[in-house]
This record gives sequence, structure tokens and C-alpha cells, in this order.
Amino acid sequence: MVTLTIDGRTVEVPEGTTVLRAAEKAGIKIPTLCDHPHLQPFGGCRVCVVEVEGLRTLQPSCTLPVSQNMVVHTNTPKVLAARKFVLTLIFSDRNHFCPYCQVSGGDCELQNTALEMGMTHWDYQPAWKPYPVDASHPNLVIDHNRCILCRRCVRACG
Repeated sequence: MVTLTIDGRTVEVPEGTTVLRAAEKAGIKIPTLCDHPHLQPFGGCRVCVVEVEGLRTLQPSCTLPVSQNMVVHTNTPKVLAARKFVLTLIFSDRNHFCPYCQVSGGDCELQNTALEMGMTHWDYQPAWKPYPVDASHPNLVIDHNRCILCRRCVRACG
């Protein structure tokens, strides 16, 4: 077992556990978009970054394995600024201003994450270009206009 501290809470988890899963065990919510508990960690969205004492850069919690006596901070000003920057880039890349999404049933992880972070506007002017909807697969339809490039669908199909 490995003991670490996340936001002042001592957590004990099996070796090989990621910081994200250790935080979940401690009841600490770290936002994420590309993570799914049944898929191999990917670390693509960078929304789950955390600050680890002794490391000079922010780390994606979904791919970072815990280590003995690690001290993790999930909501420092540096972490929150990085998450807002990542979300701003995601919103500026494609049309994610969705009043209602038929796929999510109105419960969109991207929209919810932005709202939880208090984001009501974005500093970058969106530069969207329309992408074709891909309905070539018999079991799924991919709307590239709404895609956040998290690769969940690709990893799930794999």
C-alpha cells in the first residue's frame, strides 16, 4: 500500500493506483473529460491536471501513478488557471455551445465542467469550421463538430 496526501487528506491506496483514482477514493473530485474508469488512462484532455510538491510542472492525475508520501494539490490557482485555459481552447476549437444535445440528454460533461469552474465566457474568439458528420459505422455516429478529441470512442472500440 502507498500513502499520500491529497488536499490535506491522507489516502492509502494500492501501488500502481493513479492520483485520479486515489482522489476519488478520498472523495475529492478532479474534473476530467477523456478519462473513463473502464478504459486505459490516456491523459489527452489535460483537464485533470494537479500540482505535486517537488515537481516543477502540472501533472495529469489520470495517468500519474501515486508514490509514497506524495503530496498533491488539486485546486491551487496554478491548477485552476491551467484547467480554464484548456477548456477555453476546447471551446474555441469547435462548436460546443449546445443548448441541448440529443446524445447527452442535456447532461454534458464539457458544459458541466465549464460551469463548475465558473466559466461563462471565453477569451478566444471561436474559429469554427464545419466538419462532416460521420455515419459510416453501423453502430455509431460521430459528429466531429462536437468532438473534443478525447479519444474515448476510439479507445472503447479498440
